[in-house]
Amino acid sequence: MARLLEMTVVALGLALCCWGYPEGAPSSACSSMQPSHGYGESPSIASSYSVTLSKATYSPGDKITVTVSAAGSARFEGFLVQMRKEANDGTAMGSWSTTAGQTVCSQASGVTHTSKSAKSSTQMQWTAPSSSAGNVQVWATIVKTLSTWTIIKSSVISIASNPTTTTTTTTATSTTHTTSTSLQPSSSSSPSSTCGVSKGCFKKSVTCTNDCEYLLSWEPAGDEIKFEMSGISEGYVAVGFSKDKNMGDDNVIVCSRIGGVSHRYQPGAVKPEAIDPSNPTFGFTSASLSPDSAGRTRCSFSRKKVVAVARRRRQAQSESERERETDDDDGDDDDGDTPSGGTAGGGRVDVTHIFDLSTSYYVFFARGDVDSLGEPQMHTATPAISFEKVNFTQLVILTETNPSVTGPPVASPTTRSSGLSGSSGASSTATTTTTTTTTVPPGGVTPIDTSTCGTAKACFKSSATCTTACEYALTWQPVGDEIRFELSGAASGYVSVGFSKDTKMGDDNVIVCTSRGAVSQRYQAGRVAPELVDADRPYFGLTAFKVGSDGAGRVSCSFARNKTLASGRRRRAVEPSQVFDLGQAFYVLVARGDLDSNGDPVKHTTAPAVSAEQVNFTATSQLLTTQAGRPLAVAHACLMLIAWVGLASTGILMARFYKPQWASTKLCGERVWFAIHRTVMLSALVISIVALLLILADLGWTWSSEVAHPVIGMIVICLAFIQPIMAVLRPHPDGRHRWLFNWAHWFVGTGAHVLSVLAIFLGMRLPGVSLPDSVLYIMIAFVVWHIAVDAILEVNQRYLSNTKTKNVPEAYAMDKSDATTPPPDSRGHCLRLVMIILYLIVTCSLLVAMVTLTAIYF
Repeated sequence: MARLLEMTVVALGLALCCWGYPEGAPSSACSSMQPSHGYGESPSIASSYSVTLSKATYSPGDKITVTVSAAGSARFEGFLVQMRKEANDGTAMGSWSTTAGQTVCSQASGVTHTSKSAKSSTQMQWTAPSSSAGNVQVWATIVKTLSTWTIIKSSVISIASNPTTTTTTTTATSTTHTTSTSLQPSSSSSPSSTCGVSKGCFKKSVTCTNDCEYLLSWEPAGDEIKFEMSGISEGYVAVGFSKDKNMGDDNVIVCSRIGGVSHRYQPGAVKPEAIDPSNPTFGFTSASLSPDSAGRTRCSFSRKKVVAVARRRRQAQSESERERETDDDDGDDDDGDTPSGGTAGGGRVDVTHIFDLSTSYYVFFARGDVDSLGEPQMHTATPAISFEKVNFTQLVILTETNPSVTGPPVASPTTRSSGLSGSSGASSTATTTTTTTTTVPPGGVTPIDTSTCGTAKACFKSSATCTTACEYALTWQPVGDEIRFELSGAASGYVSVGFSKDTKMGDDNVIVCTSRGAVSQRYQAGRVAPELVDADRPYFGLTAFKVGSDGAGRVSCSFARNKTLASGRRRRAVEPSQVFDLGQAFYVLVARGDLDSNGDPVKHTTAPAVSAEQVNFTATSQLLTTQAGRPLAVAHACLMLIAWVGLASTGILMARFYKPQWASTKLCGERVWFAIHRTVMLSALVISIVALLLILADLGWTWSSEVAHPVIGMIVICLAFIQPIMAVLRPHPDGRHRWLFNWAHWFVGTGAHVLSVLAIFLGMRLPGVSLPDSVLYIMIAFVVWHIAVDAILEVNQRYLSNTKTKNVPEAYAMDKSDATTPPPDSRGHCLRLVMIILYLIVTCSLLVAMVTLTAIYF
């Protein structure tokens, strides 16, 4: 019994001990900031928690939102938050307002918990005192469990100086913009107002201020850079520092409405991962998030240009693991100081993932949604990419489409005037004149000016004399490793440029600009729609792109591309052979057409324009127009259509169905059907041979690289050549082997006709042949029409044969001698006459249409 009583007392004691202070810190802890649990501080857990602020400066009476949050899966049970002077004399400053689950501590000098339930974050509001208290700092005691706690601090909050008035005059091609703005930061003001004066900026347009769709500003201060970021997004905004204009191998900072500010690395076109999962803000000296209710997300963060990463061994679970880890370290036992933000969760941070900001980088700005955990999802808009690399020590303004506008030099930290630091009451006035080097577009796509073609830039256009009203125009200008393009064309759906090793379609690198504002890099394998080289990033390899339609049937765009593009370190890398090296010369093809319901390009509505010679993209002296065309190839196509659609088809019908017609009439000493049949079939053969010689001359007397069309075409000509030889050697009409000739002659002739139609269809789809779809449809209509006429005449002949009249003798069958001249067939005469007249009218009409379209669009 005594033993049971002892155990009960011990259990109750442990329960009370474990309970601690579930209703918040006692008043005695409000000055010491230490729990009275009987356990010492555990500094090792500090990296799992952070304090973020809605503002970096304050004025008397200001309100600042303070957020205490845990990283990843970490949680905390209790907390005590106070605002103290930076010097920390133990005095709590200002007062606090609480929310559910919180209570004030000792006359509102701090905020503490009211429940020991596990928490991932908590938020409260601090009100600054009515008079200046100097620089202050949030102190927060975090209680993870009864026995584990630590104290963390926020970044320093400085007292705001008096408003400083700055006048900025920006001159851009005779256009002056004058603004008078306050440098005093606030959660509602835009950092754009001081761009080029006290900070550098990358934003949507040079002239936007508080309404910028996106904005990144930077402010160098000694070995540190302070960033402010703002964008229209209900989920997150993110900035990436990149060595090139392609996603992949980027240092990224994400500001998520739910997940807070985090430092990340993006190896490719995948979601960027936290540099230190246990401490998302690793490397920052301060970070704060301030989303508003109007759909805009704002944040600020500071980091050193060079972030030193301490290499710390992971805690081995056994001596053997420790020895193996020591071997992996190559004997380097560097336990140096860890920068603000903590260590890498007991592991290592890859130093290559945190870029040195004393080096220039391209800047990416992305926006999108977040999941329930606050993790960023695929961006909902095409990321904005700076026109050129950014030097973060310079106060410049740049956009996607304009280079830097030079700002004033950066003053040293001790002499530069700024409303972000300094003693109370300090004020100054600065006047700076900044001149841009390029015209600021008023919006949309700037019309392409080709007046400087051949001097400032190279051009390929519809006419050597057109300037801004060209039917199509492509310009290019080499700038370092980049080629900057402008493309415009009369089209309702899209305009595209293809880089080709020859003048034919197929194996081409294609860039497509659509009237819906999309730009994509594609590869066209043959006579098919060009496919994206990277389905996840349609704009792969393209930067500084801008595209639009003027609403009057013209699509224009501009974009830049490196001469060579790396495929990227991705699970599905881009095929290098599909993205051509523009350091080499290529033919240029410009195509235009419509879009389908998904916004994808469909077959061009006009024949693509092909440059007369290969293009050297590293020079600006070229002024090219469309090549002269391929008249020999056009003649080949037209003659083959005449030979096999017009002549051969008519000759076959005459031999098959018109022997009884005009039986008593002679034409050139022969029966009418035979005279017509022999003439048109020999004409078809001669024309086919001439067409063959023409296409061989066009190809330089070499065999085509294509297989199906030329092979089938040669078979057709060979069969056509055999036919007259067979006719000359045919047996006598009364010969007993005449039936063999009849069947062989029919089989070879019909085979040649069928294969000729197939060859024509294949010829329409050859690379370099740019016939509109209407030609294909007309050819299909002819085939249907020919089959229909053949069927009608066959049914008619079978019907007459079944009546067993003397007008259709059995000797007329294929397996009988045809020596006897059949008498006139009075009953079938009219129908056959009507059908041949209709056949010739319709066939000639279709043939004329096909030949005309081929001559125009081939």
